[in-house]
Amino acid sequence: MILFKKKTAPALSEALADRMLENIFDACQAEPNTIPLKTLISYTRYRRERFSFQKILLVVILLLFCLLPLLFLYPGVSLQLQPTDTPWLPTYRIDVDTLLPVSSVYAEVDGARLLVAAAGENTYIVEPRANGTLSVTVTLINNQYQTVTVPVSGVDTEAPACSSHSQKDGKVWLTLEDSGSGVEYSSITALDQDGRQAAPLQVDEAGQTAVFSCPEHFLDVCVPDRAGNTLHLRITMK
Repeated sequence: MILFKKKTAPALSEALADRMLENIFDACQAEPNTIPLKTLISYTRYRRERFSFQKILLVVILLLFCLLPLLFLYPGVSLQLQPTDTPWLPTYRIDVDTLLPVSSVYAEVDGARLLVAAAGENTYIVEPRANGTLSVTVTLINNQYQTVTVPVSGVDTEAPACSSHSQKDGKVWLTLEDSGSGVEYSSITALDQDGRQAAPLQVDEAGQTAVFSCPEHFLDVCVPDRAGNTLHLRITMK
């Protein structure tokens, strides 16, 4: 294999180059050079460095000019209600259409901030826990943002109610109702006057009733619904 090396011009010392320049002026019968060669070399280096700086500056300006449109790009935001098994706790999906990275996603319902969870690339999930106006703001790294709003009305915020109660054969019968998510009968609990757990003797979801033994003094009953709202009752014996 034959390798070809790039030939480089031999370097001249500054003193030798100065003598050659004087000889050239003498041979041409020209007036001698009055500017030292060292000064000429320094000026040449200065011009070269200045030209390099100008070239770099021009490249930076052209690059910024090409990136200028990106400074005014704003995101496209889509906010949609997702089908779930818990309609009393709605879930909204946020889809962001953008070429730039997302800086932040902010969600609130009537001023109350909500937790936003990432569900994928430029996809987020938010679960409002109150009815009102859901507002979502997406901000990009160029500080441009987009805000979308939707009304939220399906959140169950009402606790169950006790529509009637009765006492019979040493038992207390409670009739319960909840028009939202429904009573969570398996989670009904109670405490007696001594702070001991007192589970219901029976619950009838179809009949919407819960039965307890008559307490000696009183019984504190907690009746939750599927959305987490809780009814607190105190049964007092007279």
